[in-house]
Amino acid sequence: MSTTHTDDAPREILFVLGAPRSGTTFLVRLLFEFFDYGLGPEGHWIAPMSRRAAAIGDLSEPANLERLVEEILATEMFEIVREQYSDRYGRTIDVSKEGVLERVREPAYPSVAYAALECLAHQLGRSRVASKDPGFYRELDTLNELFPTEAKYLCVVRDGR
Repeated sequence: MSTTHTDDAPREILFVLGAPRSGTTFLVRLLFEFFDYGLGPEGHWIAPMSRRAAAIGDLSEPANLERLVEEILATEMFEIVREQYSDRYGRTIDVSKEGVLERVREPAYPSVAYAALECLAHQLGRSRVASKDPGFYRELDTLNELFPTEAKYLCVVRDGR
């Protein structure tokens, strides 16, 4: 495991949530275009994979850490990125296991999840990390446990009046 980052400052991560069809995708486009956030399609994997990471075992063991990264990169979100984003952005967008591992600061699930999202943001030419899932509201407790100081939330509420 390489540690590209030397500072111990918390790394901000923005979670975009809201009801389905509320405008979260529109908001994501604005965040990408005007606020330097790099994010992919819906990040349904973040909270469930935290439970899976516990079953994988001690992440200070390189084999376990690599297995977790491989499982994260096999999720639907990263499959969509590999299949559709290269055409959309006119260059190869492929988050690699090596790219994620070099960004992991510590052998713990939050650091691994952040590293995967950070690697995607970097591939997209952005410096800020975010993830969108309208269903994040169901996982707020888990997200708060995983990212107690790093998490910021943006909730879209669509009022049809």
